[in-house]
Amino acid sequence: MSLGLDIDDERENSIIVAHYRWASKHVSFLLSGFFGKLIISHGYLEKGDQFWVPDFTVDPVRFFRSPPFNDVARKATSIDLDLSKCKDVLINFLFNNDPIIWSRIVAACESYSGALRFLSSDPMLAFVLILSALEVLSLSTKLSDEEVFDKKLYDRLLMIRDKLDDGEKIYNDIRARLFQISQRTAIYVDRMLDDSFYSGYECHEPFMALQKDGIKLRIKAAYSLRSKYLHTGQSIGGWAEYNSSMHAEVVLGDPVVEDKELKKMISRAPTLNGLERILQYCLCKEIQGAAVKSSLEMDSHSETPDTHQN
Repeated sequence: MSLGLDIDDERENSIIVAHYRWASKHVSFLLSGFFGKLIISHGYLEKGDQFWVPDFTVDPVRFFRSPPFNDVARKATSIDLDLSKCKDVLINFLFNNDPIIWSRIVAACESYSGALRFLSSDPMLAFVLILSALEVLSLSTKLSDEEVFDKKLYDRLLMIRDKLDDGEKIYNDIRARLFQISQRTAIYVDRMLDDSFYSGYECHEPFMALQKDGIKLRIKAAYSLRSKYLHTGQSIGGWAEYNSSMHAEVVLGDPVVEDKELKKMISRAPTLNGLERILQYCLCKEIQGAAVKSSLEMDSHSETPDTHQN
């Protein structure tokens, strides 16, 4: 696939030379998220008045038969691997680009694309990138304090607000410092995953697939593993590796780990396969929603009220 952007005469004759270096990479990130496949930008053929030679260097892919790399449409989204399927998405992204709508989605798609690249060579890094992408997507979700904080913490915050002098100010000050990222992300994922996701599993048997019951607990467990890795350097070793044979989304069996707390986290968290499928499904829904919203906003801006009077 090659991508070309026509520049209107006014901009073409301008002293300021516009660069579109971002276009090919961002489109490849979006296509990766939309189709759930590793799609790579090879660079430019032409940029402004300069000609370039594309870079066709590609990292080796071990799991070429697995869903993120093969030529089969992802089961949950059922979007054929045909560029015409993303026509509206690309038009709205390239020409109706609203940074408020698209910036977080592109950032999340970039992390997803990076995770796919590291799936075989550095699974723990892929694990971290996927959770980071989900975190970016979740920040747009509006939640009440009661949803974000657990009941015990929320009750104590209410007590501070209602009982102390300047309680409202103290309440807001504490609240602003409690980001509750894992809780927010868990709620976001729970809201985004629907019956199509849960019935569209790609593992060999239903018992290997993620279920709606307990999904928030599983996301929080994955966050605990990420925190342990980032803050203490403790990896989960082979338990983080991508399962290219059965594609199990949950840990099968009892992890042989001496640390009881770590063992519990590993047992509860989705596998790398499960996390990849969660993120891809969320990205696809977000991209489709952004395209529709962007299109509607452009239509509303183009409509002018009829002020003609007879």
